Amino acid sequence: SILSASRFVRQAQNHLKQYDHHHNTQQALPWDNLQNLQDNLRFTVESIAREIRVGRNFDGSVVNQLSFTNSTGQAVVYRRNNNALERSETGTGGTFLPMTDSSVIISSLNFYLQGNAASDGLQPRVTFTIRAQAQVGTQSAAVDIQTTLSQRFLQS
Repeated sequence: SILSASRFVRQAQNHLKQYDHHHNTQQALPWDNLQNLQDNLRFTVESIAREIRVGRNFDGSVVNQLSFTNSTGQAVVYRRNNNALERSETGTGGTFLPMTDSSVIISSLNFYLQGNAASDGLQPRVTFTIRAQAQVGTQSAAVDIQTTLSQRFLQS
């Protein structure tokens, strides 16, 4: 109704004022932090998930780290190091590159493997959890993500 529309317009005007203030002072708004954090994690989780689905020979014996062979035969390692999520295509001794923006702090990264032994009769699955934070000035945002992926191909 008219009263609801009026309230909506006032709220929109207040948000626009905050948005204008943000652009005039170049300070991040809370939802900017959250959006940046979500965008970074969405891209990172999708990249990891695509590679895990077609991977094989998973090893999660090192804390905060997952090693496996990707679809092209490369030894891939994902790990948490210095509050960043890093990836290497040349194994544990290779060069690690960060997967998230430097403003994103990875405070927790865990990998859990199930069905990895060839003799257990189970389809290999990897569950990973990420706790990430972003902070600009006094504004901060945090996100927890958990996903479980199964290997696309049956192990032999």
